[in-house]
Amino acid sequence: MSTMAGSLVQNCLMQLSVCNVAIAIVAIGLLNYIWTVVQARTTLPSGPLPWPIVGNTFALSRLPELTLTEMRKRYGDVFTVFIGTRPCLIVNGVNKVKEALLKNSVTFGGRPNLMLFKFFEIPNGPVGISATDYTPTLRLHRKVTHTAIRNYTQASGSDAAKFEQLVRGEINKLIKVIEKHESKPFDVLPDLLNSVTFLIFTVCFGPDSFEKHIDRKSLEKLSAALTVFDEYISMNNIFDTFPFLYHLLMKIPSKTNRELEALTNDLLSMLEKELETHKETYDPDTVRDILDAMIKAKREAEDEERDDKASMLDDYSLIGTIGDLFFAGMQTTSYTVQWYLLFMITHPQIQKKVHDELDQIVGRNNYPAIENRSSLKFLDATISETLRLSSIVPLSLPHAPLKDIEIFGQKIPKGTAVWANLWSVHHDEALWPNAKQFQPQRFLDKNGDLIKSPNLIPFSVGTRTCIGESLARYELFMYISHLMNHFEFKMAESQESYDLQPRPGLVHGCKSYKLIATPRK
Repeated sequence: MSTMAGSLVQNCLMQLSVCNVAIAIVAIGLLNYIWTVVQARTTLPSGPLPWPIVGNTFALSRLPELTLTEMRKRYGDVFTVFIGTRPCLIVNGVNKVKEALLKNSVTFGGRPNLMLFKFFEIPNGPVGISATDYTPTLRLHRKVTHTAIRNYTQASGSDAAKFEQLVRGEINKLIKVIEKHESKPFDVLPDLLNSVTFLIFTVCFGPDSFEKHIDRKSLEKLSAALTVFDEYISMNNIFDTFPFLYHLLMKIPSKTNRELEALTNDLLSMLEKELETHKETYDPDTVRDILDAMIKAKREAEDEERDDKASMLDDYSLIGTIGDLFFAGMQTTSYTVQWYLLFMITHPQIQKKVHDELDQIVGRNNYPAIENRSSLKFLDATISETLRLSSIVPLSLPHAPLKDIEIFGQKIPKGTAVWANLWSVHHDEALWPNAKQFQPQRFLDKNGDLIKSPNLIPFSVGTRTCIGESLARYELFMYISHLMNHFEFKMAESQESYDLQPRPGLVHGCKSYKLIATPRK
C-alpha cells in the first residue's frame, strides 16, 4: 500500500514538474515577446497595438497595401506593424519613400530575413538580384544586366531595327492568335503570357531558345505554376507568423506541390543546360543575349586575373539572376497589358481617343514604331495611368537597412523589415485628385504634352529599382500600340461586371475577365 502511495505521489510530482516546465516555457516566451514589443514600440515609430504571438498579421487583408494605406490616415506616413513577433516598418507617401529608398538607397539596400524570400531560393541558397543584399556581387550583376538590356532597348542603327523587328514579329503572331477567337469572348492573359514569354526567352537566351525548351503543354503548366506561386506569396505574412506552416505546406504530397516542384526542377535544369550551351558556343565578338553578356563579364575578369570579380559571377549566381529576370519580365509586362485592356473596355471614350491618335500619327495600315512614341502622347499617358492605378507591385520587395540608421526622427536597427507602400503613393488624393478613377489626362499639360511626374514610381526608386524597367517600358509601348492599332476591345456580354480589385500576390494581376477583340476596319 505504501509503495502504491509513494508511486502515486511520485507520478503527481512528475506531472507537476512537467506542468511547471511548460508554464515556465510559455512564461519565458511571453516575457520575450513583451520585451520585443516594448523595445520596438519605444525605438520604432508607433503603430497599431499588436496581439500576442500573431501581432497585427490578421488585421491585414490578402491585399495588405489597402489596409496599410487606411492605417496611414491614423498613424501617419511611417509606422510599425508586427508580423507575428517581428516588427516591420511601413513607409507611405512619396516623400518618405524617397527619403528611405533614394536618399539612403545604399543603406536600405538589404533584404530582411522573411519567408517571402524562401520562394526565390535555389538549392544553394538565395542568389540573383531579388533576394540578396546590396553587395559588390549584386552591384556587378546589376551593372552587367543593365548594360545588356540597354543594348536592346537603346541600341542604334541596324541593332535597334533588328530588335524592333523581333518584337513586332512576335506581336504580329499574338495578333493572329487573337483573330482566331473571331470576335468571341475570351481571356486574353494566356495568349499574352505565351507571347511575352517568347520575348523574354529570346532576350535572356537568344533566338530559337523558346521553341527548344517550351511546348504548349509546358507553357500551360508554367502559367498554372505562376498562379500557385502568387497564391503562396500572398500568404507570406501568415508564413512569417507561423513558419512551420510554410514547411508543412511545402511538404504536403498534393498534386499542386508535385507539379510545382517538377516545374521548378525542369526550369532549373533548363537554365543549367542553357548556361553550358552558351559557354560552349560563346564568341566574345558576338554577344547574342543577356546570358552571353554575363559570361563575357566573367571571362574578362578571368583574363584580367580578377579572381574576386570572377567569383561573383559563378554559375549559380548567373542562373539566379537570369531566373529573376525571366520570371519578373513574364509577369510585369503580361499583367500590365491585361490591366490596360481592362481599362480600355471599361472606358470606351478613352479607347476612342487612343484610336483617333493612332489613326492620325500611324495610320491603320501601318505598324507603330518605337520612334512614334514621342508623338503618341495620349497613348503614352494611358500607359502611365495604367501603371499608376494598377500599381502591380504595390509594396515592392521588402528592404532592410544594412546598418543602424537615424531616419524619420528615430533609430532604425539593422535588419528591420521595411515595406515601401507604393500603392499609397499612387493612390494619394493629394497627388492624384480622384485617384481611384482612370484619368490619363492627368499626365498631359494644357498643350497636350506628356508630363513626367516624379510621383509615378511603379518600378520603385534607388539602388534596388527594377533592373528591367527600360525593357518593360519598351515592351509595353510596342504591345499596346500594336494591339490598339489593330483591334477595338469591348466588354463581353456574358460578363455582367468587371471587378477592378487586383488579384492577391507579389505581382497584382487582374481578376480573370473576358473581352471581345474586333479587328478595326
